Amino acid sequence: MSVIDDQIAQVLRTLDRLGSRRAGLHALVESHRGVASIIRRLPSDIWGEIFTQYLGTSDSREHSPQALSRLVGVCNRWRSIVLSSPLLW
Repeated sequence: MSVIDDQIAQVLRTLDRLGSRRAGLHALVESHRGVASIIRRLPSDIWGEIFTQYLGTSDSREHSPQALSRLVGVCNRWRSIVLSSPLLW
């Protein structure tokens, strides 16, 4: 019986640690939510300008196919913006 009690105690300690970790991660997500919201609200033409500037840098110009690949691989919205912006190609 004591073995089972020990195992239950161990599970409860693990559950407590996981609960604390979850609370910490939740706080981190909440602290970044405002920034993510602002970024999501940027109009596509602003993103297009940002991408144009990025692709105009010396680092990305030398690796243009890789730079474009990185941009289109971020999310569906970025892919759509890049593919619909002839200046980027």
